[in-house]
Amino acid sequence: MYVVTQKYNGKDIQLSDGTMVTKGDFVAEFHIDNLKMNQVKNDLKSIFRYLDEELIALAEAAITHEEFKNIKAYYGRTVLHPIAKKRDFTIIDVENKKFFLKFWDNLLKLVFQSSNSKGTKKFRDPKECWISKEQLGRFLSKKGDYNEKENN
Repeated sequence: MYVVTQKYNGKDIQLSDGTMVTKGDFVAEFHIDNLKMNQVKNDLKSIFRYLDEELIALAEAAITHEEFKNIKAYYGRTVLHPIAKKRDFTIIDVENKKFFLKFWDNLLKLVFQSSNSKGTKKFRDPKECWISKEQLGRFLSKKGDYNEKENN
C-alpha cells in the first residue's frame, strides 16, 4: 500500500468501533498498488490474504514509524468495498465527483480483472472504506497465522 498522511477536513464520521473522526484529526489515505493486485490470483481467498498481509504491514508501521503515531484512522476509496466490509471497515458513500470516481475505479477494476474471471462485470459506486487505528491493530494477531502457513 501507499500511504499519505493528512489533516482531515471533511464532515464528522463515526466509525463502526465508535471512533469519531473530526475536522483537524490526523488521518492517512491508503492506495493499493494496482500492479501488485494484478499479480494476486483472482480468487477471493488470495485477495483476502493479500489484503490481510497489507493491513498487518500497515498496523506494524502505525506502531513503529513516527509519522503514523498521531493517525486516528485510515481510509481508501474503492469499488471493491464489499471486500473491505468483510474486514470490519466502515463503508461511507462518496458524495462529490461521483461520476469521475465511478468511471476511474471501475476502469481499473476491468483492466486488472482477468479475462476468464467469473467476477461480476457490473459497475459499482466507489465508496470510502475507513478503519480506526485500534481496529487496524487487531490485524497484528493474524501475523502469526500467515508466518506459520509459510513455514509449513
